[in-house]
Amino acid sequence: FETTVQIENIRQTALIIEMDEEELHANKQAIVTFRFRNRCEYVLKGSRLIFRSGQQTQNMPQDLMMMKQVPYPN
Repeated sequence: FETTVQIENIRQTALIIEMDEEELHANKQAIVTFRFRNRCEYVLKGSRLIFRSGQQTQNMPQDLMMMKQVPYPN
């Protein structure tokens, strides 16, 4: 599914590719693989990450761990 991802000054729609939890609620942790929809972005480890889906906003933990980078399609 698609969601809006906000990381510092980046706000862009992203496609959720994989998630280790069935559902993600506030104050919960999950490993999420996503790909930005429009253009690739440079994201620093430790940046604050917010998922927005419709009227709901999910704040993720302060520590953003980069597990892997998914190649950007040409």
